[in-house]
Amino acid sequence: MSYYAAYGAVLRSALPLPELAPQPIAEPDLIVGVENGGPIDGDWRWTTAPAVESGRPWLAVASGPRGYRLNFEGGGDFVVSVDERRITVFPASATVDTLRHLLIDQVVPLVLAHLGHFVLHASAFTTERGAVALTGPAGSGKSTLSASFGAQGSPLLADDALVIEAHAGDWLARPAYPGLRVWPDVIAAVHDGEHSPVAPYTDKRRIGGGEGLSFAGMPATLNRIYLLGHEAVERITIRPMSGREALMALIANSLTMDPSDRGRVVAQLDRAYRICQDIPVRRLTFPRELTSLSDVRAAILGDHSA
Repeated sequence: MSYYAAYGAVLRSALPLPELAPQPIAEPDLIVGVENGGPIDGDWRWTTAPAVESGRPWLAVASGPRGYRLNFEGGGDFVVSVDERRITVFPASATVDTLRHLLIDQVVPLVLAHLGHFVLHASAFTTERGAVALTGPAGSGKSTLSASFGAQGSPLLADDALVIEAHAGDWLARPAYPGLRVWPDVIAAVHDGEHSPVAPYTDKRRIGGGEGLSFAGMPATLNRIYLLGHEAVERITIRPMSGREALMALIANSLTMDPSDRGRVVAQLDRAYRICQDIPVRRLTFPRELTSLSDVRAAILGDHSA
């Protein structure tokens, strides 16, 4: 067993996780084990059907007597025992790279959300005025913009999942781990060097710690949240969002493992509401050319300094 730090939590893992920072032996928040074969058949109640054919969900979640089962198409199974804070990995035919990626970037954030943390589907970086979060659907440019800021010296906090927690009257953005996943053309535009693939099913490459980008090691006060989308526009716009718009955006882009758990959903809604009361949420649109990144950075910094 080795110990690692990720998302503000301590992991004790039987699966080696070289992407994460080693952690001295401490009381773990999550324990990761590995078992051969597959999850024991039982009374699994699927939220969605397992992804076994084209058009089915990429991730399917079920609840059962052992907790929760997360099934990824081509990526094996993960069984989560919430009471024991244990994640059991069932490799199936998935590669080790795929298992590590799914565990670190998907399963652990979902489990932390289920344990009561507010986890936003967001990239984030720090500035002199505090942390900036970029949220929105997949493919909206979150990692690309963060990579652009990182290439200019802004320490990166998170790539795809950002843990936000209340502390002493502020909202803190916790660092995830030293890693950023971007497309090859983005790497060519913002960062030199050869980088390893994230997993066999994607062309994205991972930029890790020690590869030229700075990654934050400590939490930072969150000062701005920007909502990105897929609009094709010709100019950069930043506009304030109403309280209702901001709340709906945070709920739509926050992680939840069991949307049928009413108590957790209500608590998540309450945290999102309080975040919207304290943190300005802006709608950001921008041209989809890599050549516009410097102008987008300037617009964000100008708004963040206002």
